[in-house]
Parts: sequence; structure tokens; C-alpha cells
Amino acid sequence: MMNKWERYLGVYGVCLSDEKMLLIKKNRGPYKGRFDLPGGRIEPNESILEALRREFLEETGYHINVVENLGAYDFLLPSYPDKSSSLHHIALLYRVETKEIKIDFSPAGDQDSSGGVWVYTNMINEANSSPLVIAAKRILFSAQSFDMTEYKHWNILN
Repeated sequence: MMNKWERYLGVYGVCLSDEKMLLIKKNRGPYKGRFDLPGGRIEPNESILEALRREFLEETGYHINVVENLGAYDFLLPSYPDKSSSLHHIALLYRVETKEIKIDFSPAGDQDSSGGVWVYTNMINEANSSPLVIAAKRILFSAQSFDMTEYKHWNILN
């Protein structure tokens, strides 16, 4: 019997510079312990791009310019959060460029990440990154895939 899907919709920025991608390290949730793209939930009365700019600033300290819409992608991860449902993660991806960094940046209050980190793209893999990061790398450096990616054996890291 197929379990229930919990849907999550978010908007995320893909920022590249000198063979590195600007990522965050997740502190909780299904991507805990992995690199993830800066971004997140669209708040009430907020446009998609307003949410992207706010989330990117909150998580990395960078103000951004939005350069290109990379598309919408979805991922299905099993057993989340309590093994009674699967996570259907829908991600709106945008290529972005940084404008500046805040001085003395640290993530605000109850953030689920520990701030931005530049990671060489050749170091990004399924063992250390979220499905969103893997998809962004694939989109930018190889063939795009528009089908949902299902991770049947996903493990949440401690």
C-alpha cells in the first residue's frame, strides 16, 4: 500500500562562481547533515521572487540578482517525517548572482541551516547533498530531466 504524500513547495537559488556553488548545510529535516540550496517556503502575500530574495538573504547573508528561471522539479523521498508518509518536494529553481554580503553575518534565530558555504561542484554528490543540489548540478552541467526523481532508499543523516 502506498503511503500518503506530504507536499512541500519552495523556491531556491542556484549561485555559481569559479567552479563553486553557494550552498547551505541543513541542521534539520530530511536533508539534515547535507548541503542544500538556499531558499524555502513562500510566505503569505509574498511573490515567488520576493520569497527567494528573503530566504537567500536569511540563509547566506547575500543579496541576489535573479538571472534565469531554471524550471520546476519534484522529488519523492520515503518515510518522512515519521515513516507514515513520503515527502513530495516541489522546487522552483532560479539561477542567481550575488550582489554583496552582509558584514558579520550569522543565520537569524531559528534557521534550519548554519549559513552559506561555497562548495566545488566536483565535490557535490548524493552522499553529501540534497536532491535539489544534485538536480541543479545536473541541470547546469548535463542533460535536464523533467520527470519526478524518486529516492526509494533515502537516509536522513544524523
